[in-house]
Amino acid sequence: MDNFIYITDDFLFFCIGLLLLYLFILVVASHFKRTNYPKAQKQYHCAILVPAGSLLPSMYQEAYEFITYKDLLEAIHSLDKERYKLVILLSDKSSSLSSHFLEKIYNAYDAGIQAIQLHTVVNEHKGIRKHFHVLSEEINNSLFRSGNTQIGFSSNLFGTNMAFDLEWLQKNQKTARTNLERKLFKQNIYIEYLPDVIVYCDSAPVYPYRRRIRKTLSYLLPSLLEGNWNFCNRIAQQLIPSPIKLCTFVSIWTLLITGYSWTSSLKWWILLLGSAITYSLAIPDYLVEDKKKAKTFNMEKKTLKQRIKQNPALKKAVHRFIMHPVKTRPNWWIRLFYFVYLKRGKGSVIYRSVRKDLPPFNQFSLGCYSVVEDFCCLNNAVGDLFIGDYTRIGLGNTLIGPVRIGNHVNLAQNITVTGLNHNYQDAEKLIDEQGVSTQPVTIEDDVWIGANSVILPGVILGKHSVVAAGSVVSRSIPAYSICAGCPAKVIKSYDFATKEWKKVK
Repeated sequence: MDNFIYITDDFLFFCIGLLLLYLFILVVASHFKRTNYPKAQKQYHCAILVPAGSLLPSMYQEAYEFITYKDLLEAIHSLDKERYKLVILLSDKSSSLSSHFLEKIYNAYDAGIQAIQLHTVVNEHKGIRKHFHVLSEEINNSLFRSGNTQIGFSSNLFGTNMAFDLEWLQKNQKTARTNLERKLFKQNIYIEYLPDVIVYCDSAPVYPYRRRIRKTLSYLLPSLLEGNWNFCNRIAQQLIPSPIKLCTFVSIWTLLITGYSWTSSLKWWILLLGSAITYSLAIPDYLVEDKKKAKTFNMEKKTLKQRIKQNPALKKAVHRFIMHPVKTRPNWWIRLFYFVYLKRGKGSVIYRSVRKDLPPFNQFSLGCYSVVEDFCCLNNAVGDLFIGDYTRIGLGNTLIGPVRIGNHVNLAQNITVTGLNHNYQDAEKLIDEQGVSTQPVTIEDDVWIGANSVILPGVILGKHSVVAAGSVVSRSIPAYSICAGCPAKVIKSYDFATKEWKKVK
């Protein structure tokens, strides 16, 4: 009997410990700063569908185009695909919208996102039952929506307050009971979550999709065989108990084990503490009852950060923990969490031989369908490094931040782009002891840089400009220009009147 209890105890501890580690990674990822989508290059038309009787059309009649409906399915299929590219489905509980509502949705859609889950915030959460319901849903937002998208997985759908590509929605919404979330996951279409795009509701909307565990599990094996990790992740998350159920089970089991054998209960008390910390981190600030404590906590965080910067010894210790003393890359225990803090868009590729000198104290993001080819070096140790969508970084390139690269940019081979300079002005001091200075490099959209070129700090390469092979660019190049030489000079510019490239004397 004792052996059975101990075996069961170890098995449960292993399973729940693994689950809490997974949840902890998600909640930590949700706290990292999100990379905003670039501003949309096109103007889109969007239809916002709301149930009949909603007050939103009268509140925002001049700002947005609302369409009221009695039959949602009929309303969706009646929309003109030639006129509308996007459709937003709002709940009947919706009472107001956040600022720049459509602008942020357009930015995501312009980057190739077909499905978006908006952030639902319930205004009324007085009473224990309502408060726990809102609390549980916000925890799900942090874990399974924000956390998922931060590590590269699709967000879970709430079932309302969503935005879709109209053509896809009309093709897939066959009946009123169609599970759109399952359709998206089966087709491996990425679902984005925009926490800053908020739909305020008077009460909690009803989740429309039926949870059928057996049917959900039937998709697990096909998804594994197809390599559809988004769907596998979603299936696993549907099997996870709610925060209240999980914490209740851990608490009861901890008490039982403590009564049976207190020497075996220590690990469960640690697990119980870990679950409390994990779910506490997932709760947003506005739901914390004692706001003064929340403000104090934020002030303490800021103070700690300032103390680290102002204290050379402490700063050195923190830096030593993160970075290798000789190499410019982070230590191996930091590199284990690359997937948490390095933002990568859908379809992006970084080849294995790429050197990633990317510590967490500065930002890095790689846009959708962008590629970093073999033997490149990416370094954000002294400044942020942003690479846009549909951009290709060729073989053997070196990028040292602060650098911002736009969309549809092509870098050939053996190119150096650096925003870093070493200080040398004091002749009585070693250059290594004088620190560094930075000037951001900006490469705008649709730029082509030839092989063996060097882009120096402070340079701005304008839109649709070309840098000839072997050039050393020390000054900014205007848009629609071709430069060459060392130092590079503009040799051609595009004349929009004649639609020709003309030599510059």
